[in-house]
Amino acid sequence: MPPHSPSAASAAPSARAVLPQTTLVLVTGKGGVGRSTTATAIAVDLAELGRSVALVHPIDAAPVPPPQDASASLVIVPLDRDRALSHYLGDQLPGPLAAALRASRAFKLITAATPGLAELLTIGELRRLADRYDHVVFDAPATGHLLAMLDAPGRFERAAAVGPIARRASDLGRWIVDPEVTSIVTVTTGDGLAVSEMLELADTLEDRMGRGPTLVVANRLAPASPTAAELARVEEDHGAGKPTAALVEALDHVATRARSERSQLGRVTRRLGVAPVRAFERPGDAVGSIADALRANPHDHAADHHEHLADEQHARELTRVERRAAERRLADRRSAITTSSKRGEDA
Repeated sequence: MPPHSPSAASAAPSARAVLPQTTLVLVTGKGGVGRSTTATAIAVDLAELGRSVALVHPIDAAPVPPPQDASASLVIVPLDRDRALSHYLGDQLPGPLAAALRASRAFKLITAATPGLAELLTIGELRRLADRYDHVVFDAPATGHLLAMLDAPGRFERAAAVGPIARRASDLGRWIVDPEVTSIVTVTTGDGLAVSEMLELADTLEDRMGRGPTLVVANRLAPASPTAAELARVEEDHGAGKPTAALVEALDHVATRARSERSQLGRVTRRLGVAPVRAFERPGDAVGSIADALRANPHDHAADHHEHLADEQHARELTRVERRAAERRLADRRSAITTSSKRGEDA
C-alpha cells in the first residue's frame, strides 16, 4: 500500500459513522493488543444504538465480558465447530443424509483433517448469524489465521471446481469480502512492533481485498503529556519540601511513553491516510475506555476538526515547543532530586 502524504491525512473517522453501515465486523490484530476487548466494546456500542448484536468468539477462547449495564440486545455466541458443521450439512443436504453424516464418527474425522474446512465453516456460521442479527461482531483470530480464513473459500472453490461445494464456497468468499457487508477493524497499541504488524496486515488486505482496514483502534495509550498546571504543582510541592521524586519519575516516564506512541501512530496516519481511533489506558475499565473512544465524534467536517484541535491545544496550555521544554524540566528536576537524595545518604 503506498504511503499517503501528511497533507492528505484526515482525522480519525467516527466509529459510529462507519461500523453501523455493515452487518459483519471482523476485529483482528496481533496477540496481546486487546483484540477481544475491542470486539466487546464495539458490540456494546452497536447495541447502544438499539441494534441486535451477536458477539461471536471462538469456543476455546472466553470473551471479554460486557459491562453489566450493557443492552439486552447484545448476545454472546461461542463459535462451536461441530455446530457449524451441523448447520452446514443441514443447509446443503437432505435431512436424512445430513443426520447420518452428523452421527458418523468417520465423517467427523475426515472433516477435521480437511485443510481450510474449519475456516469455511466459520464463514458459513457468520453468514447464518448475519441473517438473524442486525450486526455480528467477530472476535477474529490473530493476523495470520484471519488471512487463512479469508483465503479458505477460494481454496475450496478451486479444489471442487464445480458442484454445490464450489458454488457455496464462491458465495461465501464473495460475501465476506464485500465492503457493503464487512468492516475490518485492526487493533494495535502504541508499541512499534504492534504497529508494524498492523501495517503489514493492512498491506495484505489491500493486495487481497482491494481495501485496507475500515478502522484502526490504537489501544492502551499513555495519557497526554502533563499540563503546565500539573508541572507547576509538582514544582510547588517540591518547593514546600514534599516528597515528589516518585511523582516526577512517573510523569517523566508517561511523557516519554506518550511521545513515543505519538510517533508510532503517526506512521499509521501517514501510511493509511487516516488517524487511528485512540483509546487511553484505563486500568479496570478497558472496555469502557475503548467504547468511549468509539463513541467520540472528533469531527463533523474539516472546520470542526481543526477547531477541535485548537481547543485541545488550548486546554493543554502547552505548545509543542513548550511541552518539550516542560519534559526537559521534569528530567532536570528528577536529576536534582536524585542528586539531593544521594548527598543525604552520603552525609
